[in-house]
Amino acid sequence: MTGSGDWIWYGSGALLGAVGLVLGAWALLWDRARGRLRCPRCWYSMEGIAPGRDERGREAWRCPECGHRTMHASRLCRTRKRWRSVGIGLCLALLGAIAATAPRARTRGWLWPVPTRVLVELLPWTGADGFAREELRRRLGGAPWPDKSIRWTLSPSDEVMLLRRVAEGSAFARPIGGRWKRSYGDLFQADPSSLGTQQPPQGFNIEARRGDYERAIDDMRELPYEVEFSTRPAWVRGRSMSVIATSTTWWPNCSVFYRVRYQSADGSVRGELESNGAFDLPVPDVDHAVIDCEIEIMQKTYYASAPRSVRMMGVEHRTFAFDTLADADAVLRALSSAGLDAYVAAVLTVVWDGGFHASVARPGAPSVAQGAVDVVFAGRLEVLRFGSVVAKSEVAWIPRNLGGNILVAPDFGDWEYAVDAAELGEQLDGDAPIGPGWSVRFVSDSRAALKFLDAKQRWEGSVEIRFE
Repeated sequence: MTGSGDWIWYGSGALLGAVGLVLGAWALLWDRARGRLRCPRCWYSMEGIAPGRDERGREAWRCPECGHRTMHASRLCRTRKRWRSVGIGLCLALLGAIAATAPRARTRGWLWPVPTRVLVELLPWTGADGFAREELRRRLGGAPWPDKSIRWTLSPSDEVMLLRRVAEGSAFARPIGGRWKRSYGDLFQADPSSLGTQQPPQGFNIEARRGDYERAIDDMRELPYEVEFSTRPAWVRGRSMSVIATSTTWWPNCSVFYRVRYQSADGSVRGELESNGAFDLPVPDVDHAVIDCEIEIMQKTYYASAPRSVRMMGVEHRTFAFDTLADADAVLRALSSAGLDAYVAAVLTVVWDGGFHASVARPGAPSVAQGAVDVVFAGRLEVLRFGSVVAKSEVAWIPRNLGGNILVAPDFGDWEYAVDAAELGEQLDGDAPIGPGWSVRFVSDSRAALKFLDAKQRWEGSVEIRFE
């Protein structure tokens, strides 16, 4: 949309550009020889001057004005070029271009005229916080333009070019090196929902993105991955141990999962499993356990119809050695106090929205008591009616942000009903009455607390919130 005063900028730009082009053309082309003989240095007329001979006996013309010696007659017929005027013309043309760009710059910024390819090549040099990345994010619809709008502006060919550069890197940023991660890898991970999606932005013709586009996507899916596996140095004998898998990938429209084959050193436990992230392994009944794992890193596209929708990207071998202890209290120190219970009661607010799907922190809730900042608050939520448990969900937790009061909503997808729904008089659903006689209880659970691998202490207790 053109503003009311934009015509002044466009008109000024056109006028300056036209004057600059005319001046430049005049300076380069106007003063031609037209059959005249002139000195190529001072442009003095050489008409009627006969050639002489130089020291080597070669024919030469000497200018009587400046003394310049010209060896070839064709050089006496050169067009005179006024380079100072050419420079002035170029400056005027540049000012005209800037003036004509000013209205667009108010909405798109001054980097808008820079080609996307130039920004992509500059990305490894400007880094994750540089101007090239921010401009590319705006063009990908991942950051607002100066006019606060969010708009995808890449053409299909620009997107293919960018995807290829992410997949192949450059001579200065090879996948998946440090400079590549800080430039191309960071750009893709910042906007994975837009760059490389199978569904283009509205208004784009998807047929124009096939062929080269799909090959570029497939090349990106060949990029290496990074994965780390972590666990505790000690677990409870007779229970399961947890392994947290943390992966970093740059695969468009793909997720990662793991196929795990495991066997303990004594042969007492073995098996196979699949997991999208953390996975549990049985703990052998020995004082010190060793479990060998062969872990296949699997790539799965979001579209089942895509070619090679599931494929193995690599195999990792890990050995987990840990001590086994008698109970959870030997692994995590249990803390129980009125202060910790009060903290849980202060931050926990259960909201009924048709299934207890939201739990939020109360504004202004207190921080954890001094000396208990590394306590993990993990357990389960139970729904009670007149003191009887009618449903429960596992597992909920209250993580803290630097001792703050953030409550992450637990997943209430699968309810375990303690009694049959018919005994309630009605099912526990969106129409269930919540009022007197109803309450929610948060009960600590040592098994849930053990899944927090960096925890050393856990809260032991229960807090009940009544609906009145």
